[in-house]
Amino acid sequence: MPEFNVGPVIFGSGFWEGVSAAAVLLFFLVLVWIAHLLLNRVAKGLTRRLRNSLGERLVSAVSGPVLLLILLQGIFLAATMVSVLDPFRSQLSALWSVAVIAFLALVIARSVREVLTWYARYVAPRGKAPLDRKLVGP
Repeated sequence: MPEFNVGPVIFGSGFWEGVSAAAVLLFFLVLVWIAHLLLNRVAKGLTRRLRNSLGERLVSAVSGPVLLLILLQGIFLAATMVSVLDPFRSQLSALWSVAVIAFLALVIARSVREVLTWYARYVAPRGKAPLDRKLVGP
């Protein structure tokens, strides 16, 4: 974009890169807020529909990492819009890949933990199968 002056202040391409990066970041902050509201609504709906708290526990276990991942996506996209960071683009891309893998592993680990905890509390005590007694104990 061409530069233009407003008094002693010069607005050049760096300024507009910063404005667009800030706009992207603001958009993703609003997206995180909307996702948070939706996840809370889904958790309440699952709790009402199911007679136990598995749905709510699963949603609460994964909502934090999911919201953080959305926010990090916004930061990553905003960083790619700033030309000062062009020399670090490959490092940013590698960092983003590592972050996605770490967050997916965290979501899977938390989900499995919640399902196993739910099984041990609600299903296994009622079961008469030998496997239930071996997994949970007397």
